[in-house]
Amino acid sequence: MENKKRNPDGAVTLAEEIISFGGMLLEYRLLVCNTYADRFRVMVLSGSERAVSGVGNEIGEALKLYRSVVHGRVTPCALEDVMYDLCRR
Repeated sequence: MENKKRNPDGAVTLAEEIISFGGMLLEYRLLVCNTYADRFRVMVLSGSERAVSGVGNEIGEALKLYRSVVHGRVTPCALEDVMYDLCRR
């Protein structure tokens, strides 16, 4: 599995979507791993850019945040700011 090689620290991909938006290919992954305080993480990739953010330890909340990121067409450079705003709600 080629995708698994790019996941940080051997994380496993639970969900993945690739979307074409504004001339970019945006790849989103919901990851589960055991090496961080946040068990679930969201990864956004576009070209050589990559950003990862923790989304907690509960699958329901993690999936909700992942869907918000995907539906919002969040780019890697904006992930940190968007997650800050989403988690302040």
